[in-house]
Amino acid sequence: MSEKNDSSGIGQKKPTLLMRHFSKEEKLGTVWHVVMVVIFIELIVLGIIIYHYSSQKKAVVYDDDNGKVCSGVILKTAGEELAPANTEQLKKTVKQIMSFSDYEQDSNCLYIVDSYYINIGDYSNASKYLKLLEARYTTSFVLSSEIDGHYNSLKPLIIKVSNMSVLNNQIDKNAQIFAGKK
Repeated sequence: MSEKNDSSGIGQKKPTLLMRHFSKEEKLGTVWHVVMVVIFIELIVLGIIIYHYSSQKKAVVYDDDNGKVCSGVILKTAGEELAPANTEQLKKTVKQIMSFSDYEQDSNCLYIVDSYYINIGDYSNASKYLKLLEARYTTSFVLSSEIDGHYNSLKPLIIKVSNMSVLNNQIDKNAQIFAGKK
């Protein structure tokens, strides 16, 4: 339709898409397409969520009664004792852990033992148990959330032992300087 020049419709323009009246079939088709697009988007989002949760690392669960490696009870107890202020309580738990013949095969046990030696400032043992832990720990293993506060990483321990190394070296240097001044 072009502009009309008669007296009834002077200046009227051709109806645009927004002004056009759609038939019932056109409206139904448009609604159907919108619904299909929304369902498609929801399926994609659902797929991403399922992939995300299925690809996450699975925590290793130990039987509380096996007595061979750190159990859920030990992990819970140690988790409450890992703060440096609780070293006396943690010492008892570490003794219990070290009584297990294969505690060195359990990353959670090694994490607790290493944390204890870090807390008491024993660089030699902290370094030793960190090396054992690094050798045992794999990326497919998740440390118990009871003991690592959901870090799932050895980085906090590595940083602490590294800082201990720097301090230990500085103490040795200071001791040599002091010994040379006598």
